[in-house]
Amino acid sequence: MGVSNAIAYLGNLASNILTALICEKLGWQWAFYIYGIIGIIWSVAWILFFRNSPAEMPWIDLKELQYIESDLDSFEDSTVEFKEIPWCAILTSGSFWATNASGFAASITEFTVVEMAPEYMKDVQGFNLLGSGALASLPFIINLIVVFIACISLDFLLHKGDYDKTKLRKIWNLFAFVPAIVTLCFISLCGCNSAGVITLICIAYGMRGFGSAVQTPTFCDMAPRLAGVLHGIGDACYSAGGFVVPLMINAMITDDPYLISSWNVVWYVCAGFSAAGVIVYWAFATCEEQQWHKDMVNREKPTDVSNPVFQNSGKQEPSFEVQQ
Repeated sequence: MGVSNAIAYLGNLASNILTALICEKLGWQWAFYIYGIIGIIWSVAWILFFRNSPAEMPWIDLKELQYIESDLDSFEDSTVEFKEIPWCAILTSGSFWATNASGFAASITEFTVVEMAPEYMKDVQGFNLLGSGALASLPFIINLIVVFIACISLDFLLHKGDYDKTKLRKIWNLFAFVPAIVTLCFISLCGCNSAGVITLICIAYGMRGFGSAVQTPTFCDMAPRLAGVLHGIGDACYSAGGFVVPLMINAMITDDPYLISSWNVVWYVCAGFSAAGVIVYWAFATCEEQQWHKDMVNREKPTDVSNPVFQNSGKQEPSFEVQQ
């Protein structure tokens, strides 16, 4: 899941270069036209090919389908009704909100790089639009490489070694946040050394790739049958950084935005959020299946053949006839 989520970064990687190129050659209006057209094409493809479950996909390989369904308990109908979801337990779960808080803290750093770094490179470091767009893509390249390394190595350790899942994810979370805490604090010391600034930003955002093996997989660990619900709420918390960051940075830069000193507070605040993300996740998060999820699953399990799930599965009731 961490690797599949990382593919979305390819869009960020491409758009930083393409948007700058489009604005440079065609004008800024065409960036909206072109991306809008791509969005419409993708929507049509989604409508044509999307299915509610792997079993509804006519082109899926039988072995692949069996592999997926073997991991969905023993019931053919694994759908969880809205009323069956333990909302109160979820919304009062310390581990769940610790994971969300860590994700929001990560989003502050990541959206600062995504949304504000090109502006910083152009206005403060003096790069042209096309150059700042290309440079802004470097952190995404490093991040994508780190994602693959982090996810594959963690999965290997979980399957081959006798390691505690929670401890491993917390260690990976340290790898994701600590480099950002250190490097962001040193950006203000680089001054006009553009190469140094770019290097530090690449390290800060690139090492965030370790986070792909932490937040979303934690939701799967906590409640496999409700991973979609938890992931949806977690994504909402993470995405909040997308509108918080511009508002926050514009409020913090009260002096001339073209001065390096005006941006110093931005990097320190991002480092502070990263530190908070490490502390909260380390103190309160757990990657073990939660009791409220176990209780929900146990309530769904059939206790006799009269259970509707058993009857609807297409299986025959056992016969107890005595042979003569």
